[in-house]
Amino acid sequence: MLLCSLTDLPRDLPVNIPNTCGSEADDGETAFVLVYASDTPPGDTTQPQSTEADARSDDTEREVAPLVLRVHLPTGRHGRHMFVHHVLPRAVSFARSHLSLGRNLCVAGGDGGIGVALVLLQLFFDDAGGLRIRSGTPTNGNPAIGKSSVRTRLEWIIASRPQVNPTRDILKRVNDYLLSPRLQSQEGVT
Repeated sequence: MLLCSLTDLPRDLPVNIPNTCGSEADDGETAFVLVYASDTPPGDTTQPQSTEADARSDDTEREVAPLVLRVHLPTGRHGRHMFVHHVLPRAVSFARSHLSLGRNLCVAGGDGGIGVALVLLQLFFDDAGGLRIRSGTPTNGNPAIGKSSVRTRLEWIIASRPQVNPTRDILKRVNDYLLSPRLQSQEGVT
């Protein structure tokens, strides 16, 4: 999983992002979650935006799904509610479908993007950083969600991008979402 700012992304999103870690891992296709936070929405971005280029797939047996999820996150009180009840559930569903297809995932978008990345790391990656799902099903058991495991994943994000400094409000919303009984029953977490 990759994390970047919206300004780091090229205007036309690439289908493949080369592996920057120096390992020989398969580069594969990349799906993008883009979180735009502002007072004025740039059109209707609460629905996934897709183009023909976004829905490319080399393997006909794979699901054809948009490779880009664009969400608008309003600022203020309304944005807090939207983040927990709309942005995070959509990002989780989008990420689950693409990670289970073996795609890479890139999350971009300020504090909202950091919050999304933190939730995805918690739900889909184990304590060693290994992907927890393959073909849509958990492979390494269900995640045990707690404040210490969320803090560990936040430390991963900060270690990879030292300039990141998420607000307390975003971290509170992430904890609200991850520790909610509704999520725990949906994800089967302990």
